[in-house]
Amino acid sequence: MRTKLTLLLLGASTILFVYGATHPVVDFIVYWAAAHNFVQHHNPYSIVEIFQIQRAQGWTGSIPIMMLAPPWVLPLIEPLGYSRSYFAAWLLSAFLLISATALASRMLMDLYFGSLEISEISHPKVYRYLFAFTFYPVLLSLKMTQMGVLLLLAMAGFAYFQNQKRPLLAALFLSATILKPHLFILIWIVVLLKRQWTCVAVTAGVIALLSGLVLISDHQIFREYVQLMTGDYPRIALAGILGGVRSALEPHDTYWLLELERTPAGLDIGIVPERPLWLHTRPNAARDPNRGAGRIGLNGNRGSLLAARAFLYRHEYCDAPDCYCVNALVSASSANIFSVMVPRA
Repeated sequence: MRTKLTLLLLGASTILFVYGATHPVVDFIVYWAAAHNFVQHHNPYSIVEIFQIQRAQGWTGSIPIMMLAPPWVLPLIEPLGYSRSYFAAWLLSAFLLISATALASRMLMDLYFGSLEISEISHPKVYRYLFAFTFYPVLLSLKMTQMGVLLLLAMAGFAYFQNQKRPLLAALFLSATILKPHLFILIWIVVLLKRQWTCVAVTAGVIALLSGLVLISDHQIFREYVQLMTGDYPRIALAGILGGVRSALEPHDTYWLLELERTPAGLDIGIVPERPLWLHTRPNAARDPNRGAGRIGLNGNRGSLLAARAFLYRHEYCDAPDCYCVNALVSASSANIFSVMVPRA
């Protein structure tokens, strides 16, 4: 028994170390970049600044992966910002996520199996810590260092301590859902309908505490978050429940993300710092005179985005009805910000 567990731990540790040495960027680079900007008193929701940090760490995508979690999450990931070693920070994060998964697994096994002992599943007891790792989505989430396993722990702890009639501990675990509150809208509706005021009060207190901590460092953080979420980036990146809610509350055109090749020099347009820029584009009249003009919103946050270049051309993969392609670049770094399909005006 001990030999099996020792070999398992050694094998898992070796795999973890070797994989971490490959410098994985998804999704850890999201929190790494946001944390470093935050501890340096920069805007962790700045598309341009985050893009520069991510590119320096090896991100090759045409757009940055922004952290869309609310500002009260920042104090929780802040320690990453003090690490100079990407590898060490990744290993620490992976270890914490694996530990959270094991604890969630034990809670769920104790909750649903109870005293039922099935050899190599719920017996010996140590196997209960390993059961969750037999599910591929859990392993994939760990590989991508996603917050999903923390949310698993949140719900497992909530259910476990609710069953144990310990409402305060249950409420503390449920409060962890504020990491990605949009995923738990239905849960919180039920909590309110069931009048679980302890959960509401504890979660409100946790949000207030974390928000106070983040405001001490950056008084403008919530305004910066709102600017990101009401700008154009969510139209490209948002999916699932949050994307549906945003579309329902604010119906408007959605941009479709494409991977486009770079094009010759086009229209140079300056950006006024601290103000949004609308890149007005014109169709290529020689090729398609019937297409109308459109615009893309970019935010020149803190003056870091000084100039942009817009290109318009036909491409075999963007021949959608009533749409045309625009590729936006940052002239200073010659790096793609994003490429989109813009609905016809």
